[in-house]
Amino acid sequence: MKLPNFLIVGVPKAGTTSVYYWLNQHPQVYMSPIKEPHYFSQIGNEDHINSWDNYVKLFSGASTKHLSVGEASTSYFYFYKEAIPLIKKRLDNPKIIVILRNPVDRAWSHYMMQKKYGWIKQEDFFSKDLAYLKSSWGIKRPHIELGFYSDALRAYLNSFAKVKVMFYDDLKHRPHDFVKELYEFLGVDSSFIPNFEVRNVSGEPRNRLIGFLLSNSLSQKLIPHIPYVIKAPFRKILLKKEVIPSEVKKRLLDIYLEDIEKVEKLLGVNLERWKS
Repeated sequence: MKLPNFLIVGVPKAGTTSVYYWLNQHPQVYMSPIKEPHYFSQIGNEDHINSWDNYVKLFSGASTKHLSVGEASTSYFYFYKEAIPLIKKRLDNPKIIVILRNPVDRAWSHYMMQKKYGWIKQEDFFSKDLAYLKSSWGIKRPHIELGFYSDALRAYLNSFAKVKVMFYDDLKHRPHDFVKELYEFLGVDSSFIPNFEVRNVSGEPRNRLIGFLLSNSLSQKLIPHIPYVIKAPFRKILLKKEVIPSEVKKRLLDIYLEDIEKVEKLLGVNLERWKS
């Protein structure tokens, strides 16, 4: 029985769904049929994989042709204190992939997703009562809290021998180079070219009726099973992109600036583009 030799651990709203599908197309890669089992974060939600036996079964389809076996649970980044010891216990030393996004843009994208599905009570972005009502992970304001990267990043870098940190900007603007670099890290044929579909796009419903339909529990169960080629054309019809207000952007930057500078030092990179 093959077990994962790599994990995509985060971050939410940084393109991990698209990357999951790109990897899933590669003949030498086996991805869990459930994109986010969340086993190692041990949150305990009913829709997560909570037992080791059930987790192992996810990879029963992996064969000798699959050089890389993995999954992509973004909760592992935020819940790194719970996830890392259990990952090491069960999988020893898998390759770790982290995809980072400008935390300001990530926060806004997450907020727009909450609005799309009707998971928020208030319009005030910074309200202390702005709760994530659907599969909460127990986090009060995930659109803000999930944007602090430095502590989890340091923990993964210190705990695993092979950690690949990538950036959403490269995924968005240079997808071919991004996925080639990812394939090389995983040790699979880097000449393979997937179908570069972008998944899990955020946006605000264009009217209340669309918002009601998207937030309906039945719709949320059915939508993931609708083929992408059918869903994609309706995005522009059903959803509209809302630009982040300048005052929200400024306040978020004030919140994240210190952590951004810590990430710069950890990785030895210049993230000036995140500061403007």
